[in-house]
Amino acid sequence: MTEEGYFTQTILQELENGLVILNREGQIIEFNPAAQRITGYQREEVIGRFYREIWGVDPPPATQERETSIGSKKVSIKSKISPVINEAGELLGWVDIFQDLSPVQEKMALAEVGEAAAQVAHEIKNPLGGIKGFASLLKREAREESQERLITHIAEGIANIDKLVNDLLDFTRPQPQPKQLVDLNLIAQEALTLLAQEADLRKIAVESQMKGKGMKIEGHSLKLRQAILNLLLNAVQAMPQGGKVVIKTFRRGERASISISDTGCGIPPQFKDQIFKPFFSKREGGTGLGLALVRRIVSAHQGEISLRSKVGKGTTVSLYFPLPSSSEKSPTKIRDRSSNLRSRKNK
Repeated sequence: MTEEGYFTQTILQELENGLVILNREGQIIEFNPAAQRITGYQREEVIGRFYREIWGVDPPPATQERETSIGSKKVSIKSKISPVINEAGELLGWVDIFQDLSPVQEKMALAEVGEAAAQVAHEIKNPLGGIKGFASLLKREAREESQERLITHIAEGIANIDKLVNDLLDFTRPQPQPKQLVDLNLIAQEALTLLAQEADLRKIAVESQMKGKGMKIEGHSLKLRQAILNLLLNAVQAMPQGGKVVIKTFRRGERASISISDTGCGIPPQFKDQIFKPFFSKREGGTGLGLALVRRIVSAHQGEISLRSKVGKGTTVSLYFPLPSSSEKSPTKIRDRSSNLRSRKNK
């Protein structure tokens, strides 16, 4: 590969927007990594295919901007496609640059949910406290076991509503940015301590595999512990008949990682892209906010989530967080490569 070709390839790799290049027949001849990530299509799936097969329309004769849905993930994108014409006025092909609108739409939806959550919390919290107090008084005065059981059910219902309101408020509040070095091993151990009683009640074995050193990241210990505990509770709840949870911390490249595996029911393939979305839950009584909050916390720490699951076998969720040194190096990646190109060219 020539230096110019290497430079061009580097730009294609580093672009955050999706880039598609078409020949004059409207066939796809380039599909960069961001396009793969946004649409869900792999490069080998689309190279050589016609634009209309993917987008549902032919390339326009003039520059066009539009919002549309695209790809196997059915995401919403904003696209700008322009014809490429040479000096003789001949059409050479098209260039389509697009961005994923899903994060913007999600932020708008979260803002609306946040406003609604504040109103709901205000309307529910005060009367809920009163009902809880009255239930406690009734339980003291109950003279029969059957009455105590009924009052206990009332108290449990109140606790569930209170948890839903608190989860909703936690989810809609802005996540604080990481400010201090925290030890991922220590946070994981704290989460395991909080899980111990629940695991014992459900007859679930817990195995811990912690890497010895090099697991400090920039973060908020309380938020990270909340995310890990949510994943552990989700794993436990996936094994109503008992089973095993394995929690590991490890290094992968310039990232500190933690994974939580269970031997539970697994997640059907059609639900894998939805379980981290707010209010999605297949568990009876679930609010659908626990895993959505995990995603928000991980995102606030510039982390990533991966999920592997097989129905009837279990699930593994892995969280990846940048180590302090890697976060400092990442902004200079393109500059360093271009500097290398210049130095090679001058030799």
